[in-house]
Amino acid sequence: MIAIFAMTICGFAQMDVCSDACAPHANAADYSTGVIPTYPTTFPVLTVGQPVDQCVSIKVPTQINGASIASALNSVTITVNTVTLNELVDLPTGLTACASANPMNADGTYTLRITGTPTQSGTYELKMKANIDGESSSAWISMTLVNYYLNGVGVSTGITITVEGESIPSPVADFTTDPEASGLGGIVSYISINQYESVTFTNASSNAHHIAWTFEGGTPATSTNNTVTVAYNETPSGLYFTATLTAYNENETVSDSKSVYVRVTAVDLDAVEADFNTNPEYTNLYIMRMLGIETGTTVTYTSNCNANTDHIAWTFEGGNPGTSTQNTVAVTYATEGSYTTTLIAYNADESRTDTVTLSVTVTNPASVEETAIDEINVYPNPTSSIINIAAEGMQNITIIDMAGRVVMSKDVNSNFETISAEGFAKANYMVRITTADGVVVKNIVVE
Repeated sequence: MIAIFAMTICGFAQMDVCSDACAPHANAADYSTGVIPTYPTTFPVLTVGQPVDQCVSIKVPTQINGASIASALNSVTITVNTVTLNELVDLPTGLTACASANPMNADGTYTLRITGTPTQSGTYELKMKANIDGESSSAWISMTLVNYYLNGVGVSTGITITVEGESIPSPVADFTTDPEASGLGGIVSYISINQYESVTFTNASSNAHHIAWTFEGGTPATSTNNTVTVAYNETPSGLYFTATLTAYNENETVSDSKSVYVRVTAVDLDAVEADFNTNPEYTNLYIMRMLGIETGTTVTYTSNCNANTDHIAWTFEGGNPGTSTQNTVAVTYATEGSYTTTLIAYNADESRTDTVTLSVTVTNPASVEETAIDEINVYPNPTSSIINIAAEGMQNITIIDMAGRVVMSKDVNSNFETISAEGFAKANYMVRITTADGVVVKNIVVE
């Protein structure tokens, strides 16, 4: 019960103290039972859209019968030192309350000031949530338990407020974003961008007289415009920045908010990035670049490195020429085999570099027999102990993880190989098999 109480109380904020409190009713001190308003005993009928400024007098008792809080406390008498008001429950929409003092001392007279403009018609039975500092008459029922009940659904104040007139629709905050936000299990909405990129927010609220944006970590940090483009030049100290839209009614007595998380990935503006194109075009197999050609083919390589690149260096294994520093190079492959092309990009002082590679398989059509490359088998799949590989004329077996790292590579000269997988991490892998007829990549799962 104590643990439940602790979580419940943490959710409440203490009621504000009025900056301009009204005085208690002249007869308020005559009342001595219950932490309930004493004046007015009947609240005046309110009208939608009409401003309200109403004071309610309170007499704080020195003792309370526990049954007035909850039936479970009917055998308890509570001696009161102070009462701290947390919340008035079921106030008409558009109204707020403050107290002349908080906490309030036993046997004292105080006031609640209820102000605002009601926007919804209806009948509202006010309840109050509070913390009592005092003593319980029962050794079995602590003040912790008393306050747990007092802050449950709240205790009736004995006041009913009636609001008449046609209800004013409450504002509903909503917006769209570009790039579009994604959901996370229907609970969290977030946007993923790179540092120095921007997000455009567009208001889509309903029943709102005006709006206000706050953009944590963004430029601008705030706005009242319907459409705002926000630049994110910083990265968050935590996982996300938060962007929030608040929609208000005309006098700001009712509002609604909606937020989205913005995940910003850091970008190194000085980074060197190596990249290139080929003609004929290479293919991407997961993150592995591969090109299959016949002997005598000339491949044109064109550097596509980023602006921080000052100079480059090519290495064309198996090709002619074998190296180059030019942006565009025509390379001829005369001999069949498996080769690697490497491009290294450098900044001016070569303190920053980046490397990208291409796997080139060159075959000689005249020497390739009609073989069934589909007959290459990798099994069992999934596996936890061994990987069997069956293929005619195998020359090399390379196993690569999904990050592009070579886990194992061996040259072979057989039609069947067994490889132990007991040292492999549980993950998906690519098995690259080079035969006399070409290169085939198979996927396998180690579990």
